[in-house]
Amino acid sequence: MASGVSFSVTPEHRMLISTNGGYVMKQAEKLKLSDYIAKSTKPNYATKNYIISDLLDDKYLVDQKDIKEKVKKAFLKKYKSIRGISKHLKIDRKTFLEKSNSAIPISHIKKSGIYDKVKEKITQFKTEKGTEIKLSAINTDLMYLIGLIASDGNNTKEKKTTRHTRIKFFNKEKALVDEFKRRYKKLFPDFNLTEKEMNGDLYQLDTSNSFLATICANLGVKSPYKECDVLPILYMDKKLIASFLRGYFDGDGTTYYKRKINVKGVYTKIDYFTISKVKSKRVHQMLLKLGISNKIFKSNNKYVISITDISSKKRFISKIGTCHPIKKERFKLIKQIKTNNSDFTLIGFHYKKEISKVAKKLKNSGNLSKILKTNSPISKEFYEKVRKITRLPKLDSLSIEKIKSIEKMPYEGYVYDMTVPNTHNFLIETGFVSSNCHDM
Repeated sequence: MASGVSFSVTPEHRMLISTNGGYVMKQAEKLKLSDYIAKSTKPNYATKNYIISDLLDDKYLVDQKDIKEKVKKAFLKKYKSIRGISKHLKIDRKTFLEKSNSAIPISHIKKSGIYDKVKEKITQFKTEKGTEIKLSAINTDLMYLIGLIASDGNNTKEKKTTRHTRIKFFNKEKALVDEFKRRYKKLFPDFNLTEKEMNGDLYQLDTSNSFLATICANLGVKSPYKECDVLPILYMDKKLIASFLRGYFDGDGTTYYKRKINVKGVYTKIDYFTISKVKSKRVHQMLLKLGISNKIFKSNNKYVISITDISSKKRFISKIGTCHPIKKERFKLIKQIKTNNSDFTLIGFHYKKEISKVAKKLKNSGNLSKILKTNSPISKEFYEKVRKITRLPKLDSLSIEKIKSIEKMPYEGYVYDMTVPNTHNFLIETGFVSSNCHDM
């Protein structure tokens, strides 16, 4: 598609396209490069509330007396005695003795049958080495760190470990390194974080933190990144997504501001970079969830996610922003650009027909008729300008996007179709409307 997003459908699968007469469903095998596919301007991505303990493995320790007591009561109700608990579950009974200070693994809580009732109240954790962590929920500081790690860091397993443990972050900007340290120490005061100055003014931060590393891995941030998928982050609350995108932009993003020489105006740019096609699509989706228009293209073996227009750039600065000092200064300049909050989203061809009905009544109808005679769609901004002058129907919640290329591909394996009533349609990932077939 024009936005750089690609998807695969079977030949008989139908897509919603825009025509002069309105939207119609068209079989994929009959689609042409001149077609525009309809997509939702507000993709309905579900929002999930991720619980900290759900993002850890079952062997991770919970160091909370009230939780431990509830687990003990649940076990006693079922097995009558501590000896009975030990006999049936093959666990050390010392853990549940009166004066025991031992933490319990998450697996114990699950075996007791009360995990779903208490998991939101689990806030105190402990590593096998005894390091304590207190964290009640995923917050913006944590997501900013995860964004930095996803861009300029590593998340790996150390030798003889079953879980991810080693986090590293690399950057040349000292202010960004200090920002990482500040937030890290705020969240994990009992973990060591070492700083090392490497060749070429490159700084390295290094920590062994299985708690953070495991959460990162379960959210799709782990090394090597090329094969990873940060899809779980897409379903987070918008503020958490924005914080992740800020960290990711500070590490693997760029911004540009330069005045034009021969004409009025400025060149501006806000871009993300990644070597992963999957990650480029996820960042694209996250930005769409925040209402920020963007497109994907490939350059020098990297995928670039580029914020398209000045209104979207200002929205990016407002909702996501940056902690990087140089990028922050450029954002200030971009914010000063005067704009009418233009919306260049393309709308259905049938809206041109609505304007043509009243074109003769409008001033400058000569220029207007030229626009209406072209084969190109009009923007939301243009339509709303005309709508202020004369009575026109309200716009729907769809936009349209041109097909950039179509490729017929062989496919091996099964395609599972789930038939539902004809009135039900579905959105393909980034909002494109498809027929009543849901791919599982």
